[in-house]
Amino acid sequence: MKNLIRICILIIVAAVYSCDDPYKDETFAVYDMQPISSYLSTRPDDFSEWIKVMKYADMYNAVNQATAKLTLFAPTNQAMEAFYQEKKVSSVEELGKVYVRQLVQYHLVNDTITLEEFSKGGELEDKTLSNDILEVTFNADDSSEGGFNAMYMNGEAHVKELAIHTSNGFVYVLDDVMRPMVESVYQKLFENNKNNILAEALKRTGWHDTLNIIADTITMPDGTKQEVRRNYTILGVPDDVFQSKGISSCDDLVKKLGAGEDYENKNNALNRYAAYHILNGRYKVDNLKKFDVDTVATCKIWGTACENAAIKISQEADDNYYLNYDGGSEMRTVFRESDCDYQTKNGYIQQLEGLLPICKDLKPFIIYWDLADYPEVANYIGSNGVDGQIFQQEIDAKAEPSTELKDAKLACYEYKVGSQGMPVSNFGNLAYRTLRSNANYDNQDKTRRFLHGDLLTVSLGYKGWVQMKSPVMIPGKYKVTLRYFYANSMKNFRSYGSGSNGGQIDVEFPEMENVSSVSYPLYSSLPSDTDANGNYLVTMGLFDTVLYDVVEIPDMKEYTMRITLNDPAASISKDFRIQVDYILFEPIN
Repeated sequence: MKNLIRICILIIVAAVYSCDDPYKDETFAVYDMQPISSYLSTRPDDFSEWIKVMKYADMYNAVNQATAKLTLFAPTNQAMEAFYQEKKVSSVEELGKVYVRQLVQYHLVNDTITLEEFSKGGELEDKTLSNDILEVTFNADDSSEGGFNAMYMNGEAHVKELAIHTSNGFVYVLDDVMRPMVESVYQKLFENNKNNILAEALKRTGWHDTLNIIADTITMPDGTKQEVRRNYTILGVPDDVFQSKGISSCDDLVKKLGAGEDYENKNNALNRYAAYHILNGRYKVDNLKKFDVDTVATCKIWGTACENAAIKISQEADDNYYLNYDGGSEMRTVFRESDCDYQTKNGYIQQLEGLLPICKDLKPFIIYWDLADYPEVANYIGSNGVDGQIFQQEIDAKAEPSTELKDAKLACYEYKVGSQGMPVSNFGNLAYRTLRSNANYDNQDKTRRFLHGDLLTVSLGYKGWVQMKSPVMIPGKYKVTLRYFYANSMKNFRSYGSGSNGGQIDVEFPEMENVSSVSYPLYSSLPSDTDANGNYLVTMGLFDTVLYDVVEIPDMKEYTMRITLNDPAASISKDFRIQVDYILFEPIN
């Protein structure tokens, strides 16, 4: 029903935008259009209280700047009155200046959001001034007539009027006030009175301190400071689920797990259980149900804060989505769909219908390891991505935005620059690159696309290397394949000469004693067919190379992989780089 509402709205928007204007091609001077704050002042019966709020927050003039491009979600006077009653105050001053400033920033986006963009629904591309994400939702149960009347912000604030055009942006009128995201994911869990036992377990084990961190500040080589958000997802076990298993308190849980008293020890049973319910990254339920290749994959592995333990989410024959289905009836569980997607300042809470004990009995399956798919990268791109980059989302643009990661001090990557140095790469030395949705990247097969619409670019000089941890691997035998991208700007590396050995790389898994290092010339191994003028027929494409026919994974854990650039051209040419899409692990029966 919600999808039907969304489709109907998009049809209406398309019709509005396509109507023939009787004054088309004529030019008019606009005299009555005002900036946002001035516009609100013309409607005191609706917005006099919100104007007080903006002035108290010292934001009125900022919102009124003629050169700004803004979108304001403005609550009505009635909405503010209800909000004051909820907060048990009678005026804006009683809320305090710090909170009120957060309130205004949470309702303000530093860009214009058109009706067409807004009506698509889902998370808005641009964050608020408070660096939070807003979401447009559609309420199929709304008692109003539906369509535009069924649109809500974050599922809590009904949108009464849409896309009022002002001289410096747009105003969307709300019947309710959106509550600023000020609580951490742990604070929300602690205060919701649904997860008291799990909240106590997280507190005893010390994980609550980690979950309360909103952001880290890093110092870049030029001395500037950048804020990088932390994000988490808690897989919440409600108290009623614990109680159905005879667990009425955290002490009961300790007894059931056989945990000792050193709860902050990472090997303690209570600590491991609590950590197993933490995912590093912010994920809605729909994200957790999304597999790497929608037309093929029916499951995905998710790493947790618990060392060497993972969760397998799968869609089974009954079309339901399960967590750890392989473990049997005592291990598997499902999402409590009616009680999910609780958004907080630094993540989400998703409630479950079962205890979700740590499961070791998972069956091997196809694993796509995207070398850029790390929460640290997602958080960094979310805070510092260039040119409108959105993590794992292709962009409709003339060029691919590329964000340098080399100096971002991300924990997911360890690297070393080659002893002969590295050139100032035209494509980034260790960079996250977003691909274009309007481009064809494979002149052999136009249907081939990148796994998540992105690449990891590596250009660290001759003998330079980068290493990273794999997802938690399930024991078994696998065929291992590397998928990489080639562009015509690297054609000089396809033959031996000009200081190049064909784009050779070395790949090794140092923690696997029985797995040796392999070398492979990525570019000289490409098809060498040419046209009548000697030009290569293959000028761009995605290519696969088998790294190992058989690799045996002995234990359920993460494994380190190191890629070394073993081509001298890596220290000579600004165009030299490798661009990796993913590593594929295919089970061998």
